[in-house]
Amino acid sequence: MKKWPALAVTATVLTSMLPTGAFAADLPDPAPTNVQVSWDTHFAHTIRVTWDEAEARPNKVVVRDLDASADREVFYPAADRPNTVTVGTLDLWNRAHLQIVVVAGTVTTVTSPEGRSAVFDGYVPDTTVDAVTPTATGITVKAHSTAGPDSTPGDPLDGDDQVKYEPVYRSADRQRFSLGPAGTETEFSISHPAPNYTFNVETSSRWAPVASGDDVVVDHARLTATTPARWQYGSEMKITGSHGKLIGQQQRVVLQARNSPTSPWYVVTYDVGSYEDGSFSFSFLAMTREYRIAMANSFTRSGADRGDWSMFYGGYSAPMKTVAFQRVYGVFTTPTIKVGQTSNVHVQLNVFLPTGLVALQRWNGKTWVFVQNIALKDNVGWAKVTGKAVGSSTYRIYSPNVIKDGMLVAAAYSPNFVLSVIR
Repeated sequence: MKKWPALAVTATVLTSMLPTGAFAADLPDPAPTNVQVSWDTHFAHTIRVTWDEAEARPNKVVVRDLDASADREVFYPAADRPNTVTVGTLDLWNRAHLQIVVVAGTVTTVTSPEGRSAVFDGYVPDTTVDAVTPTATGITVKAHSTAGPDSTPGDPLDGDDQVKYEPVYRSADRQRFSLGPAGTETEFSISHPAPNYTFNVETSSRWAPVASGDDVVVDHARLTATTPARWQYGSEMKITGSHGKLIGQQQRVVLQARNSPTSPWYVVTYDVGSYEDGSFSFSFLAMTREYRIAMANSFTRSGADRGDWSMFYGGYSAPMKTVAFQRVYGVFTTPTIKVGQTSNVHVQLNVFLPTGLVALQRWNGKTWVFVQNIALKDNVGWAKVTGKAVGSSTYRIYSPNVIKDGMLVAAAYSPNFVLSVIR
């Protein structure tokens, strides 16, 4: 290194720019020349910088982002080292105008004007998924390599980026699995590796070990549901179930029903957003029907020309049946009478029927015996019972199966009610 203590330029004067113009002309050492950038042949994702000097000097090598007027990296090779440094590309991704600047100097002093490389860009290739097609057992994905605009055409690093594509997926818990070796193909046909996963084409290049493009989120509904086998007609009942936890967006869950095994299915209700854990619940008035849960296939993309894909495979739960039964109400209007008097029996159903017939029964100590039929009008009926002997007797009402709006409402008994006869 040439000694010139009287004209040393300190780093406090330097700030972010190196000496140029008239001030640079006062520096004692000539600027480095022939500053070149090229791909390193020994290490991946590395740029090699070389320069020439008239004699060996310590140097300061700066990787400058011209758009930000900022230094991305700084190196200080000693005078006895070769005129070369290697620069990793990871900090240079997607920069439009980069340049290598070399001067003679150290951390605290600069002794020459700048030698500069050609300006180059650092756009990293990644992948755009153009189409996703469902197959019988998986998906076919078509993609192509994309990168930012070439802001410095013909720069020293332009040319073969050595791009390779590797199909990978991530499980629901984000573990990464490869689906094949990296290569030059950009179309992949895969079988579903899991019910729920995220497919991605990872791009490796000279610029980056891994650059991920559009995601393809694949979810399969795993439908389970339960419904009560019997429930009181017209009262609120509940069907609960799960479609399994999804990776992608929530999907509409539809409750369907049909009135008989041969009749068509129709929609009862739906839930646009189920719970995060995949569970769902429907409440509605009970009727005798078969039920099932339906979720439609949904294949969408988040953007018109670019964006993540959502591939949701729906399905149906197994059919379930609930039998709705009647609520029968019976009571003596006068529960205590004297021998020879009569008491009215009041009967009412929770199923509105213009006409009907129910049976009054009495417990004889061993079994239930028929007493009389009671005609109903507009689901209400009356009858009379005469007290013939002192004592208490237990009664109930039996209502047989009825059809309401084409659907069965199953037979039921009223709660027991008592008539007491005194003298």
